[in-house]
Amino acid sequence: MSRRLFSAVAGTSVMEQFSILFPDFPESVGNPEEELGVLCDDGKSRSFDKNAGGAVRADAVNCLFLQKAKNAKRIYSKVVYLKSSYTTDKAVDSKELKFGPVRPKKCLIEFWNDFYREANVSPQVVEYVEAYGSAVPEADRAELDAIGEVFCKGKEDPLPIGSVISNIGHTEAASGVSAVTKVLLAYHSGQIPANLYYETPHDQVQAICDGQIQVVVENQTFSRTYVAINSHSLSGINCHILLHGFHKKKDLEKYKTSIPRLVTLSGRTESSVSKIIHQLKAQPLDEEEIGLLHNIHKQDIQGHLARGYAVLTTNEEGQTVSLAENCDYYPDIRRPVWFVYSGMGSQWAGMGAQLLRIPIFANAIEKCRRVLEPKGVDLIKILVEPDKAIYDNILNSFVGIAAVQIGLTDVLRELNVVPDNIIGHSVGELGCAYADGCFTAEEMILSAYSRGLVSVKTSFIRGAMAAVGLGYKDMVGLCPPEIEVACHNGPESSTISGPADVMRAFVQELTAKGIFAKEVPCSNIAYHSRYIAKAGPELLKYLKEVIKDPKPRSQKWVSTSVPRDKWDEPEAKYSSAEYHTNNLLRSVLFEETSRLIPNNAVVIEIAPHGLLQAILKRSLGPNCVHVPLTRRGHSDSVTFLLDNIGKLYQAGLTPQVQALYPKISFPVSNGTPMLSHLVEWMHTEKWPLPKYAEQNYSKSGRRTILVSVHDEEYKYIKGNVKDACVNIRNERASKYPARSAELLKLRQPRVLVPSDDKRLSEVIFYCRFHIQIQSNLTSDKRAILGVSPNMKLAIRKSVEEPQRSTLLGAIILSEAGILVLVWETLAMMMENKMVKVPVQFCDVRFDSDVVASDDEVLVLDVTIQKGSGQFEVTHRRNIVASGCIRRHCKENMSTVVIEPVEEEYVTSSEIYKMFHLKGYSYRCGGVSMQDITLNDVSQPERPTVIKRREFVPYHPVETFDVNTVVHVFLQIVAENSSDGTINAVEFVMSKDEQPLGDLMKIVSNELTNLQKVFTKIINKHKFIISIEENEVQVTKSPCVEIAAIKTSIGRLILAKMQTKEEINEDTFFIAAPEDVANISFIEHTRNNLLPTQRLIVMADMPPPSGLLALISKWKTEQEKNKINLIITDTRTNSDCNIKEQLNKDLAVMTYSNKSTGVIIKFFGDVFNLVLIARAHSHYFKFIIQRCVSSILVLALYKDLIMSCISLSISDNKYQVICEPQGSWGCEYYLPSNDDQAISPTTRMNSTAPGENESLSCMEVHENASSKSVQVQYAGLTHYDNLKAATATSNASDNGLYCMDYSGLNSRGERVMGVVASGALAPSVMPDEDLLWPVPEHWTLEDAATVPQPYIHAFYCLNIRSKFQDGSRILVHCGTGALGQAIISIALGVGCEVFTTVSSARDKQFLKSLFPDLEDNHICSCRDVSFEHVVMEQTNGEGCAFVVSCLDGELRELLILLKSNYTLRAIKSTSPLASDVVTHRAQVINSPSPRARAYPANSLHCEIKNIMGICQQQNDRNVIR
Repeated sequence: MSRRLFSAVAGTSVMEQFSILFPDFPESVGNPEEELGVLCDDGKSRSFDKNAGGAVRADAVNCLFLQKAKNAKRIYSKVVYLKSSYTTDKAVDSKELKFGPVRPKKCLIEFWNDFYREANVSPQVVEYVEAYGSAVPEADRAELDAIGEVFCKGKEDPLPIGSVISNIGHTEAASGVSAVTKVLLAYHSGQIPANLYYETPHDQVQAICDGQIQVVVENQTFSRTYVAINSHSLSGINCHILLHGFHKKKDLEKYKTSIPRLVTLSGRTESSVSKIIHQLKAQPLDEEEIGLLHNIHKQDIQGHLARGYAVLTTNEEGQTVSLAENCDYYPDIRRPVWFVYSGMGSQWAGMGAQLLRIPIFANAIEKCRRVLEPKGVDLIKILVEPDKAIYDNILNSFVGIAAVQIGLTDVLRELNVVPDNIIGHSVGELGCAYADGCFTAEEMILSAYSRGLVSVKTSFIRGAMAAVGLGYKDMVGLCPPEIEVACHNGPESSTISGPADVMRAFVQELTAKGIFAKEVPCSNIAYHSRYIAKAGPELLKYLKEVIKDPKPRSQKWVSTSVPRDKWDEPEAKYSSAEYHTNNLLRSVLFEETSRLIPNNAVVIEIAPHGLLQAILKRSLGPNCVHVPLTRRGHSDSVTFLLDNIGKLYQAGLTPQVQALYPKISFPVSNGTPMLSHLVEWMHTEKWPLPKYAEQNYSKSGRRTILVSVHDEEYKYIKGNVKDACVNIRNERASKYPARSAELLKLRQPRVLVPSDDKRLSEVIFYCRFHIQIQSNLTSDKRAILGVSPNMKLAIRKSVEEPQRSTLLGAIILSEAGILVLVWETLAMMMENKMVKVPVQFCDVRFDSDVVASDDEVLVLDVTIQKGSGQFEVTHRRNIVASGCIRRHCKENMSTVVIEPVEEEYVTSSEIYKMFHLKGYSYRCGGVSMQDITLNDVSQPERPTVIKRREFVPYHPVETFDVNTVVHVFLQIVAENSSDGTINAVEFVMSKDEQPLGDLMKIVSNELTNLQKVFTKIINKHKFIISIEENEVQVTKSPCVEIAAIKTSIGRLILAKMQTKEEINEDTFFIAAPEDVANISFIEHTRNNLLPTQRLIVMADMPPPSGLLALISKWKTEQEKNKINLIITDTRTNSDCNIKEQLNKDLAVMTYSNKSTGVIIKFFGDVFNLVLIARAHSHYFKFIIQRCVSSILVLALYKDLIMSCISLSISDNKYQVICEPQGSWGCEYYLPSNDDQAISPTTRMNSTAPGENESLSCMEVHENASSKSVQVQYAGLTHYDNLKAATATSNASDNGLYCMDYSGLNSRGERVMGVVASGALAPSVMPDEDLLWPVPEHWTLEDAATVPQPYIHAFYCLNIRSKFQDGSRILVHCGTGALGQAIISIALGVGCEVFTTVSSARDKQFLKSLFPDLEDNHICSCRDVSFEHVVMEQTNGEGCAFVVSCLDGELRELLILLKSNYTLRAIKSTSPLASDVVTHRAQVINSPSPRARAYPANSLHCEIKNIMGICQQQNDRNVIR
């Protein structure tokens, strides 16, 4: 399957501080600055100007984002085509071919003509050319001539051209992307930027003289169509891009809304967020720009540690104003979210009037209104009425509060604000039920209505309620007998309830004592007390009528009407009528339950008013974030709500704010403000960057240099060791590693030196050059020793070689390095760069070696006399080198003339002997291979074998066959083998004994993780397989038994030569799920292990992906292989002894138990086992010996294990008593009973449709026949895809796949046909009535796509309906295979065809297939516009036949298009997309012929019947 790229980021950057332009330029060009004129002197890039003198260098950092158009949120342009090539010209000698900015005109013309021919676009349609325009006259002239030749022929209007180099300068490698950026900005603004400094046109360019080319000198508008971009590289590469603009007219009226715009923003710093908010306020409000910001911030952005928001609107003057905004640091901590639903007392007059402007809230209220309207309740009046007397009726209070809570909950749902927990106060638990999914909106509003109705209809004593500033514990002892504490609000707040007269007197008493007490409105009903008990039966009756199917409460909903110790009782588990009746009658336990709210939670109060804010803030502390969504009497409830949604974003939530506003149609329109300039980087973190600073020039002739082998620029010194093997070719002696090859490379690839000139040989050697010594110089030959293009070195022969003594093996500073330091000092004296100062050394003498060491900094003093150029280098007051250095001039270049000598041949051994005498050794060796022939080694073909993977206990009760046991044992050995091989030796005690060797060889060949099976004597630490007739209890054995399994030939035992005393190491243990899932953490832990340490990883089944293979791989490595993976599973139950597993040391071990998970840890000198049980009824027995680490482990897991493990301490031993119920083992590949190699007599079958694991090759027993067809391609239909991916299937197809096929019959003829099922097979038995020959000009790949679509079309038009020639037909989604077939048939019989497509590309595709199809007969299938087109084109008559695959509203709309006299609506399930052909995969996607209106194979049966009729009428060509 091919991989497709859906988006990409392409960027370039060029940032340099000195003008070193293209240092790697070919030597044939010389100095590019001097010879090419690339750089100008006046700082002006005069592109296309006759008097241009080069360009200005510029830095650039560009980045482009490429994306599929269908996914784009903003489009600047579409990429039509692009191509690059290397400059070649066969007519020009390669030596004369110039690089740099110059391109031969002929090369450009050929390249561009090929480009537009491949793009299938005429160059004359190009509206503007963004040329290279290097400002080099010769290059500009050639480019302009080529543009006139290619783009201007036959073009009436002048062609505008320009170059970004004139605007910003030459950005080298970034110039191409800079040009693209300029064009994109032009598409965005609709204007082409003007070229700068264009004054004198090229009079030698004919297209300029004729006016065919016009350089843009003023900003110029254009139509945003085709734009060509041309770019070159100075190394000879050409690139050309063709773009087409995107234009969408801005229409912001469709995004108008009656509520302000909330924008949530994040950044790396607070200043970056404030910058965006300031920018939004400084410009008119653009809904599409805000839509882009919503899309960016709809998910968390990693690294953004600042969050903010703004609520924006437009005032009467059209200015953007901020109604609320904030910006603060965000710690990037996930806080738990709690919903709090308040109860009675939160209502207030007009509480819903402003909120109805929010569409989501208004829709929720409308649902509630329709429910209450039959009850005679006007919900809208209750919510918007400004008169507070409306709430004198307690029923209005109940339904009003409930309606607002429903609306606010729906808003939060649309914002994707999901609670971790929910808590309600009194009637607020109705809101909890709605948020928890136990109530629908209708059930909640009717439950609130029932609560109000029973309050109105039931006669109670005249009661009262009051709020008191004391908690329940302080209040309960003060209350008179008649008064009860109705609501436990918090530690300093409660609500009391009782008879009105008693309550009034008690409130006065509390007030007199200085205790806060105030009566609250309650319609004279003492709620949550014994005085409303008579309302219980009636309320229960009403609620049972509403709550007909009670749903269980989730763990999120914490109850405040049931004590916490009764939450597990059945009555408290359901949101039932009984639960909510109890809520009315019992006290509110809000104080007790609210203690469960964490101290860092985000607490969102959902009610008409934040009634509980004061109580929550006092109870929960300052670390909680309290967010009320509404406030009583606020001037604009919508602004208040949006402000608090912004606070939720600051608290770490990610509300999907875009849900509150009309959906933005992407991509956005042209002119939508850009966002990239709003990004601000955080500069507080320091990043190491290379610093390219100018050298500190010194005019003095003396310089002190500090040299350390640890410095990056002097690291090369370490490689220069006395009497050491040195690679001459790789030695560098330069302060500038990146440019050392240029500074110290030979002008020519070799140097000719006489063999007896030891002095010159030594100097050349010290300069670290590749040397070839040759003695047969003729009289006219001279050897010039060159050091870089700018450095010449000449040595006088008269200087005697100094006597130096240096210890062997010492690190010395090379002579070449010393000369470089002198050269560098001279350049600094001349206030210039070293690379621009050519020098000549004369009379050089080296007096002593400079020995370097790791712990010493060398101090070298370089002194140069300004007049004579004599230099001296000293170290510790000792002269190291001396001589003369002068600036080199070509006129007075001095050379060393080497007189010819007699012809003499020097062998390689003599050369290396000479080097050895000087104290250096060059040991070179190698192997010469000639006449090598490589042949492919044929691999033996092996049949595909199917295995099954199952859990196998190490000590199972049942009996296994020998083959299976050997499979298991060999896999265990392979997982724990460190050398990748299995060493096997077999002892046969008698002739009658059946050996296992052959079986082991067979098994090993089938296992993919084994390499070879060798025969070698097993020694210590090896595995042993033993056959025992009976179970033998061995008390002392040198082996550790790994597994023992019963077989037909006896009991097979796998053991390992390892005793318990051998295991003695420290062990690290990884058990936390988050650590086990972190493969990087496990790798880091393993890499830090010491050789004597062990790592144990504990994982649940199934283990994280890749973990098992990784640990098995580590187990086979030579080092750090003491790794064990222990997995817990729940699939097998068998007896086992845990203590026996401790010394096995296997790579993977699985413990299988239905209820208990086990963790093993090793400490100190022994193994120690720590058990975490998931059920208290299962125990294990093991001993933890005396060890400090063991005590720490038990303390660590005390809370988890003490409830399930009994611990006894005696004689300094800790004994944990447990009993095992489970088994140890692991999952292994076992031989399958159905092991079959795939043969030609198989079919792809699915035994369990919808499960990919059930796909298999099934053997089909068929009678051999000469009529069979060898299938080359089979058609995979949409129905086959659904059957494989879902449970869609039909019994008649026997789980087989594909119907149509193409291939070769027994006579070798190419045929195509259809079968009922099972065409996805090597061969099929064809139905002669449904078999056709393949035309010669068709491929078999194409032929497999034809039968089903055309048979399906025939079925629809001639069987399901009575299609007539010349009719009018509408084909929905004509680009599908069925659609193409029907259009082809209909056009062939003279029908008027209408069709729909999903895109302009599909329309072009249909027009290319069917040129007779009219443009105005092709409509869009994505909306209802096709109805108007069809009715308009048919004068309101519609179509006689409609072929559709739609459901719902669009299908009903298609029916409306019928004509006045007939209708044929044909239902099909064929897919809408075009066919996709997988090349050479023998699988072709084609539409499914199976329609849901008839059985799966009825199509095949109907077609066969029709073919029979056609055969009788001798008309087999009815289907073409």
